[in-house]
Parts: sequence; C-alpha cells; structure tokens
Amino acid sequence: MKNVVKAMVVILGQIVVFNQVGQSENYKKSLLNSPALALLGFVGLVFLFNYVSKLKTKTKILQKIVSLFFAIATWFMSIYGSGLDTVMEVIVSPVGVIYSILFVASFYLLIETMQKILTYYYHKDETIHYNRWFIRWFEAHSFLIPFILINLVWLLVAFSAYPSVFMGDSLDQLTQFFLLSTRTAAHPVTSTIFMGSYVHVGQLVSTANNGLFLYTVVQVVFVAFCVSYAIHVTYKLTRNSSLLLIIMVILAMIPMTNGTVILATKDIMFSGFFVLYMVSLITYFVDDDYYKKHHLYVMLFFSVFFMMLFRYNTLHFIGLTIVVYVFFGLVMRKKFYRLTSVTIMMILGLLVGFGCNTFLANAFAEEQTTPKRREMLSLPFQFTARYAKFHSSDVTEKERIVIDKVLDYDAIKKNYDPYRSDVVKATHNESATKDEMTDYFNVVKKQIRMEPLTAVESVMASHSNLFNLNKTVNDYYSNGVKMSADDMETMNLEKIGIHDNKRSLRLNKIRVRLYKVFDRLPVLAQIDNYAFYVFMMLAVFVLWFTDKQFYLAGLLIPTGAFIGTLIAGPITLGYIRYILPIVLVTPFLLVVALQTKKKPSLDLND
Repeated sequence: MKNVVKAMVVILGQIVVFNQVGQSENYKKSLLNSPALALLGFVGLVFLFNYVSKLKTKTKILQKIVSLFFAIATWFMSIYGSGLDTVMEVIVSPVGVIYSILFVASFYLLIETMQKILTYYYHKDETIHYNRWFIRWFEAHSFLIPFILINLVWLLVAFSAYPSVFMGDSLDQLTQFFLLSTRTAAHPVTSTIFMGSYVHVGQLVSTANNGLFLYTVVQVVFVAFCVSYAIHVTYKLTRNSSLLLIIMVILAMIPMTNGTVILATKDIMFSGFFVLYMVSLITYFVDDDYYKKHHLYVMLFFSVFFMMLFRYNTLHFIGLTIVVYVFFGLVMRKKFYRLTSVTIMMILGLLVGFGCNTFLANAFAEEQTTPKRREMLSLPFQFTARYAKFHSSDVTEKERIVIDKVLDYDAIKKNYDPYRSDVVKATHNESATKDEMTDYFNVVKKQIRMEPLTAVESVMASHSNLFNLNKTVNDYYSNGVKMSADDMETMNLEKIGIHDNKRSLRLNKIRVRLYKVFDRLPVLAQIDNYAFYVFMMLAVFVLWFTDKQFYLAGLLIPTGAFIGTLIAGPITLGYIRYILPIVLVTPFLLVVALQTKKKPSLDLND
C-alpha cells in the first residue's frame, strides 16, 4: 500500500504545469489531462517501488539532502520554463502551494529511488560479468574499439555540419587573428592562434572553409582519443568491461556529446584536456602504483598546462583543488607532497601555464592583456539587476548612486535578463575604484538580507538548469557557421572566406530534428540531460563521503570546483559546451565508485 501511495504522489506531481497555476480560476488547466499515460506511469511506478523495496536499501541524511536539493532546483527551473518571472506567482495562491509540494515530493521520491539503486550496487560485493564475444573483443582492445566507434559517429556528425558549427566567440577570435579587430586577451590567445592558423592554412591551400573543417576534425579526433584513453585506463583499473561498453555507446551516440564536439570553440579542446586530467587523478587515488608505473604524473602536468592555455577559469578550480588537497593531505597524512604527486604537478602546470599565458597575451594583445573584472562578478550583478527590477521602490537614492558608480542602474533595471548576465555585465564600469566596489558590495549584502528569496532566484534563474532533472534544456546550435550574425559579423566572415554550405544546412536541420526527437523519448531524454550527470557526480561524492571513503571523495573536488566557476560565470542555460567536461568524466567516476569495493586484480604490465 505504501508503494501505491508513493506512485500516486509521483503521478500527481508529474502532471503539474505552472504557467497558469497562480490564477485560481484556471487551476484545473495546470494539471495535464492524460489519463491513459497517467495509468501506465502509475503501474510502472508501483513495479519500480516494489523492486526497490526488495533491495532493502536505505539512504542517509546527506543523500536525502541531495535528493531534496535537486527536486527543489527542478521546481524552480520548471516555473521559469513555463514563462513565469518568479516563483511568487505560483506560491501566492493555496493551489500553487499544494501543486508545488506535490511537484517537489514527486521528484524527491524519484531521485531517492535512483540513489537507493545506486547505493545497493555500490555495496554489492560482486560485479556481474558477461562472457560474450563482443565483451572479450572489447577487453582485448579497450582503447582501439572505443576510438574507432566514437570517431565514426562524431566525424559523421562533423561531415553533416561542414565546415563547422560556429560560435560568436570564435568569430571574435578569428577577426583578431586576421587583424580585422583589436587584439585582446579576452579569449585565451593559444586558442585564438590555434584556430586561426588552421583557417589561414585553408586560405593558402584551398578555402577558409576547408581550414575550419580541418580544425573541427582535429578537435573531434583529439576528444575521441581522450575519451577512449579514459575508457582504456578505467578498464585496467576496474575490469568492469560491461559497464564501460555501455558508457562507450552512450558517449558516442547522445546528441549532447556528438552535437557539441563539432563546435569550433575553445571549450571543446579544454574538455579533452579535462578528461586527461581527471584520468590522471583517478589513477593516483585508486592505484598509486599504476600512476607511477605509467608516468601519469607527466600527463597530469601537461593536462593542467594546456587547460590553462584554453580556459582562464582553470586557474580558479585547480587553485581551489590544490588548497583542499594540501589541507586534507596534512590532516590525513596522505602522500600529496612527493615530487610526482598530483599536488606538485598541478602547481607546476598552473605556474608554467600562467607564465605562457602572460607571455602570449603581452606579445599578442594590443589592449586588455588580462580578462576584465566583470567576468567573475555575474552573481552579484545579476542579483542587483533583479532587485532593481522587482524591488525598485526599496532602493534608496544613496544606494542608487552607489550602484551607478559600478553598473548603469537604469539600463540593468530595463534590460535585465534572468538567464544570462551579459547585458548587465556590459554596463560595468571597469574603472570603478576599490572603495566604490566595497560600497557596492555593502549595498548588495544589505539587499540580500532584506530580500533573500530574490538572491536565491537570481541564481536559480541563471543556473538551476544545472540541477533540473525534469526536462532537458539542450541547445544544439543549429544555425550553421553564421549563427544569427549581424551585418558586421557577416562582413567579417566574408573577408575571412568562411560561409555556410547549403547542403550542410539542410543536413543540420535534419540532425537537430532527430536530436529533438531523442530528447522526447523516455530514458534517452534522461541520459541526454546534463543535469543528470551533475546529479550522478554529486551522488558518487556523497556515497564515498558517507562511507567514510574521504580519500576517494577527493576525486570530486575539481569537478565540484569547476561547477562553481560555471555558476560564477555569465550563462549555463542550454550551453552544453560549458558543461561538456562534467558529462565526459562523470561516467568514469561512477564506474570507479561501483568497483572500488571489489578490489580487482590489476596487471600493471598492460
């Protein structure tokens, strides 16, 4: 009976929509009318809950907190996705409160169920191994088979999008490389030179389009190599070939990966180096002998070094990781300090990478040799803009004067975009003094104390998609190389020689339609939702933490710190390229978590 009630709660929560729930006369329209689908879902849920009950697995308090957090974040994002500006439009009515409780309870029960299943297999002593011919074939070629399969799929997608799928940031980099705009270090110089060189070679040999396509192919093959190497090493560490085969197919086939690795942007190369970085960490934490015997400290150094060259936020999340590792290394007396340790290698990678970035920026940039201050102030700026929009009557004249010295108050109030901070950041006065910035932050702290819900919503509106397990918010960049270019951008593309290919645009449209179908199918939609990978990442961390495997839990410090840098940035909604590193590495963390108690025998000569 208990499982029947739980199934009923889940079904009721799943049929709630919020676009009209705040209007009492239309509250019935806020429940989807699909009796047949609800009945099928109810029957399936009863079977699911009965199955999980037989596992006799319980979750701990920290796991329940994670489940509740994701359920609430999903509630926030679902409200914003329905077109409402604030959750107050929902919870202002009793019906809205009831529907919200049902919605949150529904997702809480589902997420708890996932955590119970994960916990059961985490504690299960044996690993199921299937002795099939394709399993044996994979085990004999644990790098080559993934490398071939992943490349076949990803390169096919790349050919369908010839010459590439282009980003506004990428065009900005190319116009700087070809001296069509002022050179700055707003984008990593290494990435600018790397991409520009391929396009330039294409101009000299044949066409700029071919150069851009060659760049895309090199990028795709590199990331496929990194993922295949991660599969190979994880197999050597865990011997869990069955699960790794599933992961190989998923990473090759889901639109979130094969539709993103073809983007001509610095974030994709960075993602490949991030995978190599995490593979190095996994070997260090799981089997230190493997780490030393295969000299993975060298790969760790170079992965940090190249991440620094392709993404500036590397400094922040690696720096935080080093601080945590040093602190817990002292507390736990672990070997974080020998010459080849991960701590030393990360410090060296940061120092050398920072030095190279400084040299390249000074040699390349004509102005702005360092990123602007505004790049890491999205959170307070977004809060200020939301407060100005919804609580302008509470802003005193003195506060307005203080804000105006840092941001254009009238502009941010009028143009506030809850999903991205670019519009607000563009008004920032980079010449604001230290005292003016201090006064501004004091105003922010005061306003947060007055309206804490506004502070929460300013973050949730921009970033709750990272934790939204309800509906994927993927953006597949379907507009070709020009995107939605203005006249100046179109003119610059023509000067460089890059243009859309009509046949590829048609193929692109077909590909994106198939992606959208993929996102509407059960199970497939879940594994193509990047919030699912963030959830699995946190679930693995909590499993290790609650099991007092604190040493292994350290593997999740850099991924958590990386998520933090994204939240501090301008936008994550639908921008898969930002979250791609987490999508690519989380499956391997999961395999390690499920296998660490089994203690497989390792052949270090492999």
